[in-house]
Amino acid sequence: MQTPTLTTTNHIIRPFQEQDLEIFTRYRADKNIAQYQGWSDYTYEKALEFFANMDYSTFAKINTWYQFAITTKNTDTIQGDMAIHFTSDNSIIEIGYTIAPENQGKGMAFECVSALIDYAFKELNINQILAYTDVKNQPSYKLLEKLNFTQDKSHPKNINADYEEYKYILNKTL
Repeated sequence: MQTPTLTTTNHIIRPFQEQDLEIFTRYRADKNIAQYQGWSDYTYEKALEFFANMDYSTFAKINTWYQFAITTKNTDTIQGDMAIHFTSDNSIIEIGYTIAPENQGKGMAFECVSALIDYAFKELNINQILAYTDVKNQPSYKLLEKLNFTQDKSHPKNINADYEEYKYILNKTL
């Protein structure tokens, strides 16, 4: 299966390129982003390793994550990123997203996650989408709720001593 490039009203969601890594590293290293993501001290070397391990030629391979850059239509500069994880159940994917701080609160995440949902249900024929978010990341879980995800109340919140998360589910409607 070919790796997609998705186009929204204002954005392009495309596979990562090496030119994205400097900005990607900058916002991933931001403590206000990292506090919700489970990493710290994100470095350019980690970004290079991350990029080197992405193999888009295997797109849709089970138990594999694929990262996408979010750019504006006017520039090819990364504004944030999204990811798809193809789970061991081929009817379910997990998604994730990170928006650079200067782009948050502008509707970018809503627009881009909406496009990814549409692609997953229509093109990938996925039946369910999962998303996990830190319990303290209210903008993230409010976004998921706005997109009609429902919180899985049976999912344990405590992942480890330093991190608690909510699990959200969106089922395909016929």
